[in-house]
Amino acid sequence: MLSDDELEKLAINQCDQHINKLIDAKLDIQTKQGVSTWDPILRRHIYKHVAAIWREFDQVNIKVSPGGRVVAFHDLRRFDNSQYMPLDNEEILNIARTSGLLEKAPQVETSTEAAKGMLSTIISHFTRGEYEKINFKINVSTKQVAAFEIL
Repeated sequence: MLSDDELEKLAINQCDQHINKLIDAKLDIQTKQGVSTWDPILRRHIYKHVAAIWREFDQVNIKVSPGGRVVAFHDLRRFDNSQYMPLDNEEILNIARTSGLLEKAPQVETSTEAAKGMLSTIISHFTRGEYEKINFKINVSTKQVAAFEIL
């Protein structure tokens, strides 16, 4: 069995390798002390570790409503090197969910090619007692939300 220090180093190393495969950028990984506990059902030690992963941004434009809600986001760097290809609705929703905006019953209403090889999609979802529509611009090459605007 590995010591807690060895488990922590292993977890940080595996996290670093995994996230660097997903994101091609300089990253700063900040970690908190992990916890090792015995799981009587699995009959093994489980190591839990919390990490915050930060990435530098070039220029990001954000619009905020008078109530303090972010209603639009535009990351210029995420528009680079996109080559359009159609995505199925499940892939679109999985990418859009990374924005943290989608709540109940999200549905892709439209999906079209946009300028600079981007995918433009309008997704409706149920929030605060009503349906809301959000226009997302997705870089299909990097599978990232490059911009969104709440309609």
